[in-house]
Parts: sequence; C-alpha cells; structure tokens
Amino acid sequence: MTIDQKIQIANIIAKANPQNVPAILEMFGMKPKPQPRQEVKIHTSVSNFLYICGSVSGRVSSEVYAAYRSYCELEKIQPLPHVEFSRQVTKAVNTTTVAKRFKEKVCRIFN
Repeated sequence: MTIDQKIQIANIIAKANPQNVPAILEMFGMKPKPQPRQEVKIHTSVSNFLYICGSVSGRVSSEVYAAYRSYCELEKIQPLPHVEFSRQVTKAVNTTTVAKRFKEKVCRIFN
C-alpha cells in the first residue's frame, strides 16, 4: 500500500462515524487494534466497606457516606472526601446517583 493510499484511508476514517471505523478498516484488509480494557481502580477502603455493607442501591448517598466514615474510624484509616467516595462507589458497583426529594430535602440516591 502506498503512502498516498494510506493518507486517503486516514482521511476517510477521520471523517467517519467512530462506530464505522472497524468496518472501514476491514474493507481495506486492515484489522483495528484492540482497545486495551481500562481497569477501574477502586480505593481499598471503599471496596472493603462495600463488601461489608452490601448493596447501596436505593440508599441516600450522605447516609452511606456516614456509615463509611464510621467504618474508617473503626479501622483507623483516613476516609475519602464525600465526592470522591461517591465516585468510587458508582465505579465499583457500576451505578449512578440521582437527585430525589427525601425527608423534606433533595438528596443524591444511588440507583
């Protein structure tokens, strides 16, 4: 394959929908490079807490965080800040949080 052909293919790919790139590469007899899986790294204190705590689904984020702080106090470890804790939990259990009215105020609840 000449350099001009490679440039033409690169231009086609650059303009293509990302979902179509593997098909375009296959048309030209090329194989797409496999994307490395990004491993989600969860803080040890969060993973240990979740193992003990169980499911957080349907629970208020601030209440789960308060339980996490108590756990950290008992284990004599430094707890993560609330926002980082929530990010770690959502990554660990592959969920999100939603804002809902709970006890007269808006709270974040794990799905």
